[in-house]
Amino acid sequence: MTAALSVAEYRKTWKDYARPADPDIDISTADSDMGAVSITAWAVVTDIREFDIRDLHKHLTLGCTLEPARMAQVIMALAAWVDPDESETALNTRASTITQRKDIPA
Repeated sequence: MTAALSVAEYRKTWKDYARPADPDIDISTADSDMGAVSITAWAVVTDIREFDIRDLHKHLTLGCTLEPARMAQVIMALAAWVDPDESETALNTRASTITQRKDIPA
């Protein structure tokens, strides 16, 4: 497993992606209905707690492949719901707690 990047290090990687009007990015899958985007984001919030995370990972990977612009909107919605003033430790603890399912073999 690679070491996690700090926020500052992560932001430095954005220069590689900050190309305006990249012809390889298909925005046709973007959803103009932000309510629908929020419903999908909320489904991810509940699904990670209720289902095998491996299945959710497969579902999200397929969604990102088929509808990359829409899934980017879902990720941005999820990010907007996070309190940036909450400590990284608290966020990591919550993520670990949620994803540690006893019915998933190690």
